[in-house]
Amino acid sequence: EALTSDALKAPATLAPIPRAREMSTWTPQAWYGHGERFSPNPEFDGVITYYLRDAASGPVSVEISDAGGAPVRTLKGSSSKGLNEVTWDLRMSSAVPEEVASTLVAGGRGGRGGGGGGRGGAAAMGPLVLPGHYKVAVKIPGVGSELRGEMTVEGDPLTNFSDADRRARQAIVMNVYGAQKTLVAAHVAARALAAQSADLKTDLAAGGAKTDSVVARVQRLQPAIDAALAATSGAVRPIEAWSGLPTADQRKQIDYAMEDGTRAVADLNRAIAEISGMYASAHKTWAKVVKTVGSAK
Repeated sequence: EALTSDALKAPATLAPIPRAREMSTWTPQAWYGHGERFSPNPEFDGVITYYLRDAASGPVSVEISDAGGAPVRTLKGSSSKGLNEVTWDLRMSSAVPEEVASTLVAGGRGGRGGGGGGRGGAAAMGPLVLPGHYKVAVKIPGVGSELRGEMTVEGDPLTNFSDADRRARQAIVMNVYGAQKTLVAAHVAARALAAQSADLKTDLAAGGAKTDSVVARVQRLQPAIDAALAATSGAVRPIEAWSGLPTADQRKQIDYAMEDGTRAVADLNRAIAEISGMYASAHKTWAKVVKTVGSAK
């Protein structure tokens, strides 16, 4: 719909938000012949358009929440004068920050989950949302009140995927999503421990072979945790790409990835507890205390 003249006079205006649709697209290997014509598909993702009479004084924030008001995703919008457009890929915020995703072992090597992940890529993507109604709030510096609207997200109308099955699949994906958040915390803790390896050897030199053993374990923790984190992403993406419940094999892949993640987090917590105990026995204060993290289950 076109914006009215009154809307264009306002400091900022949110255009009507069209419906978005989660499409299950087939991407074949294509061979292009002479005389064939190709054109882009229409935009299926969520498109949010807003008008600024004048350029904003700072970054524009586009916040998306579910029908109950729970945060789903925050996107950055342009602060330029005139019409601005933000596209939402219908995914939640990633459990894996980009700086963590870029360090992951390609393909989840070292964990039985395997497949996908890579350096960034799928690991940096959050889960797809369920079809439904979502609230949109556009916050613009210098504009007194935020712009509010609603977006309807629909499922692919050509797939035979019941709501019950979709929700069952989402429960599996969200379980992995929670585990990824725990593994990210473990990644940060393991990296902090590894950075203190030299200090550990110096401070706990009296421990001899025991100190050498725990430091060696610390250095093995990082790749094990990263492999489990990459494996969880690699296990989830094929499930989301298919409009149906996970296969028995896909469920096993998730189970393996979760088992590896749980084991890696438990090993990290044991190492942290052991190091803390060694410092206590030596009557020294560990200045850079690393906290244990929760279970990846």
